[in-house]
Amino acid sequence: MSDCGDTLAEETLRRLLMSEVSLGAAVNRPPGFWDENVWGKMSDLGMTSIAAEYEGGPSLLTNVLRELGRSAVVVPCLEHDFIGGWLLSQAGLQSRSSRLRTAALPETGEMSIRRERDGWVLDGKIKRVPFARYADEIVALAILGQDTWIVRIPTERLRLEAGLNLAGEPRDDIILDALAVDAAAVAALPPPVTATSIKARAALGRCFQMLGAMEGAMDLARRYAGTRSQFGRPLAQFQSIQNYLAEVAGEICAVGALVALAVQAGDAEIIDIAAAAKIRTGQAARIVAQRCHQIHGAIGLTHEYGLQLFTRRLWSWREEFGSEAYWADQLGDRLVASGAERLWETIAV
Repeated sequence: MSDCGDTLAEETLRRLLMSEVSLGAAVNRPPGFWDENVWGKMSDLGMTSIAAEYEGGPSLLTNVLRELGRSAVVVPCLEHDFIGGWLLSQAGLQSRSSRLRTAALPETGEMSIRRERDGWVLDGKIKRVPFARYADEIVALAILGQDTWIVRIPTERLRLEAGLNLAGEPRDDIILDALAVDAAAVAALPPPVTATSIKARAALGRCFQMLGAMEGAMDLARRYAGTRSQFGRPLAQFQSIQNYLAEVAGEICAVGALVALAVQAGDAEIIDIAAAAKIRTGQAARIVAQRCHQIHGAIGLTHEYGLQLFTRRLWSWREEFGSEAYWADQLGDRLVASGAERLWETIAV
């Protein structure tokens, strides 16, 4: 898709979200809610299958993730397309006409896979799979020996234990009890694609969503400071509020620059850059959430006000696909393994 086409698609999505998503209504969503109506309209526009159809052009999909985070809409574009659709494409599996798929990236020991006759058998429990209760199929990552595989699992055959993250988004446990799957549902990923690189890609996608959520929170804080008066003048005229807004803007700019660099990274650099992006985005999320709540004062802590739609996601997403501590350990280990002679080159380039 051309740059012009990308811009048109992003503008179309922005208009859709403006017409369909209201923060005033969104605060009344029940726990576990997802915007099925918005997802259906996105599907009609071809915006739920970008990863497979426009391979080599990641900027459109990452901008979509950023826009979704900014609007506080609850749709699993990251899990369905950015990870799930991309994995199917990498493995050479045909992307079925699935209303909704979700990706499951189990931690070590959560899921086992073994060959049996002409198929495969799965055992274990995959924890906190996003939107599993609504999905038609699960695209699960599996490790067998030295190889990385993906498995397509119809959700109609699964037993689920419903759960939520701090933001009230669906995070469900999947129970696998000697589940048999056909050989055609299992495929090996090419050698450059590893479990760590997949998790790094997922973390990078989450960074774009967090960047959008931080922008949404800042927009609310800026408007509130400009319209709310205290001691006879708008809050925005107080130096402390100006400092808070400037600090929030600086954090958002820093994250935006880093994740933009990550989009251009090749397969060899994706882990290092995504790790750095997730660390920096998590640090920024803490500051942005804190300062935006301080700008709003007591009203910012209420459930009835839209700020919590952004900040609760920031607090939840910081921990998903690797926290700052996890990626700091990964990045440190990789820097040590690369040797002292490459340290400056890795940091500076």
